[in-house]
Order: sequence, then C-alpha cells, then structure tokens
Amino acid sequence: DLYFRINTFPITVPPLRVRAEDLPLLVASLLERVAPRRQLTLSPAAMQVLSVYAFPGNVRELRNVLERASLMCDGEVIGPEHLAEEVVDQTFSQTSSFPAPSSHWAPESEGVVRGHPAEGDSVLDLDQVQREALLQVVRRHHGSRRDLARKLGLSERTLYRRLRALGLDDTAA
Repeated sequence: DLYFRINTFPITVPPLRVRAEDLPLLVASLLERVAPRRQLTLSPAAMQVLSVYAFPGNVRELRNVLERASLMCDGEVIGPEHLAEEVVDQTFSQTSSFPAPSSHWAPESEGVVRGHPAEGDSVLDLDQVQREALLQVVRRHHGSRRDLARKLGLSERTLYRRLRALGLDDTAA
C-alpha cells in the first residue's frame, strides 16, 4: 500500500557514477557537513580518484568516504592516501570501465579543489595524476617503504607494484 502511495509521482535520480559533473559540488557540500569546524579541501588527485569510483552506495557512500577521509587527514587537504583502500584500488584496477571525467572540473596537478572549477583547468591523464600523487607522498615520506605502505593503508607489495606500474623508482620510498 505504501509503495502505491509513494509511487503516485515517481522521481528518477540517476546514480552518482553517471553524474560526474555533480561530484565537485557534492564533495564541497558534504565536506562542510562532515567536518564543519575544519576548512577541508580535496586535492586534485583525490578528486580524480573519486571521479572514477563507481559509488555503489551513491551519495550516502560518498559521504562515508569523505567522513573517513576527514578523520584520516591531519591537515586541511584530503589526498588519495586518506581515501579508503577499496576506493583507490578500484581506481587503479578498473579505470577503463568508467567514463572519463568532464574537463570542466579536472584541476591542474598543483591546485586544490574546493568543489568549484578553476579557470584554465585542463584534463589530466589518470595515470599522470596518480603518478604525481604517489611521487609527492614518496618525497614527503622519510621512512622505509614498509612505513610508507602502512601510512597509505596498502601492503608493501601493492605499493611496490603501483610504483613500478607508474614508472616510479621504488627505492625512492
């Protein structure tokens, strides 16, 4: 009975995975809700990772991913290393099965996304974004590869494979 009452005027909302253009605004809004006292932003690499993820749980899952990332992030910029491992793993393993994000919000690698596109932004190759993000983490980390892998929430072997796949010298870690 309830179904027929609700179904009087059906509203269809497409899943988040096909609305990549809505992601920056949703991220900005959700970051303000999950961490209202912090001025959190999302790095370009993290935004690129989220744009490729399928979000089977839709906006509720996006909120959970951002809430977890806000807890893992000590600073004001959420990077790929703060995202859940399954989100990042899907980015690395299934990038070809999802459409490329639209060019109006893919930021330059040095900028920071707050949910609004900057003027003159161009589309970056996902491998390039991942390579730059990992390279930044490797350069900032002054410990062993094992410590770096633990900090990223990866196994040492997975970190080694990713570094090798992206053409980075694993001895730099």
